[in-house]
Amino acid sequence: MKEIIKILLLIIILVVSIFILQFFIQPRDSLKINDMVFNVEIFDTNEEIKNGLSNRNEIKKNQGALFVFNEPGFYSFWMKNMLFPVDIIWINDKKEVVFIKKDFQPCRIEEDCQNIIPNKKAKYVLEIKAGIADKIDIKIGNKTIF
Repeated sequence: MKEIIKILLLIIILVVSIFILQFFIQPRDSLKINDMVFNVEIFDTNEEIKNGLSNRNEIKKNQGALFVFNEPGFYSFWMKNMLFPVDIIWINDKKEVVFIKKDFQPCRIEEDCQNIIPNKKAKYVLEIKAGIADKIDIKIGNKTIF
């Protein structure tokens, strides 16, 4: 009887531990900023970074694209072949917001495409649905968790 109780207690402890880990630890494909958690698609190869969200029809309010660079730098972005506007957030290696471009509009002709270059180095760049940065009050200095 004591053995059964020990086994049941171990099972309960295991189940509770798994629940706690799932609740408190965010997976690699999510990013939290302020009180919002974004499900992000990771772009970390040259080809993925080059194409980004180009030629996609939309992005939902809780989705994002996280561009991951090998080292901090002044990474510029443009909206060639994009079909919808985005807010772009540059994040440094300490996972703090260092630059924001809100409501960046798509362009169709390369000559008309504007390049946005941040004034601070970043290691990560997050693209989210236009308007969300204002809605959740993203500001320079905000911490991110991912």
